Amino acid sequence: MPGLFFLARQRPGFRDLCIPSLDRIGPTTGRLGGNEVMNPRERELFDLLSAGVASAGVDLVEVVLVPTGRRPVIRLVIHGASGVTHGDCSRVTRLAGDILEDHEAVPGSYTLEVSSPGTDRHLREGREFEVFRGRRVRLWRDEDGQVSEHTGLSGGTRGEEEVVLVGDDGEETVIPWTSVKKARLVPEQAGIGGTGGRER
Repeated sequence: MPGLFFLARQRPGFRDLCIPSLDRIGPTTGRLGGNEVMNPRERELFDLLSAGVASAGVDLVEVVLVPTGRRPVIRLVIHGASGVTHGDCSRVTRLAGDILEDHEAVPGSYTLEVSSPGTDRHLREGREFEVFRGRRVRLWRDEDGQVSEHTGLSGGTRGEEEVVLVGDDGEETVIPWTSVKKARLVPEQAGIGGTGGRER
């Protein structure tokens, strides 16, 4: 079950505050239960932050902008091969916050939150099959108007338009991403997760 760790920035330093754990990102993301992709502004921030986040040893999966009055929330979803710890979230929070401020990417005040993807995340872009390579995935595929369900291990991607599902027998099935109606991670028995954040 992912935990929630909130890091609030108060110049000239930081104040850490631990908050009870959650099993998934809150409903204000507007991302649960569907395959919505990032909008152009979210994509811009994703491109700005992804290399820096990778330098912390984790992948940036998604950026979600949540309008909340005067102080919008910028929510980063990260993934690590061995899970996501509170320490990972704390490091990414500080690193991403510094990048945003160095580039003056977000005017005014904002809250920056960092979260693990959750155990049953909906995969919204084909590239996530590469991020979650080796994880068990369930997907629904549309073939000539007939929707079929498939389960297997993510085998990554083939180019930019196809994803690979590895069956229990080891056979690989290459699937055009455009034919995938929905895809999600299958919860594992146990995992490590966390979320973090910063207010500016």
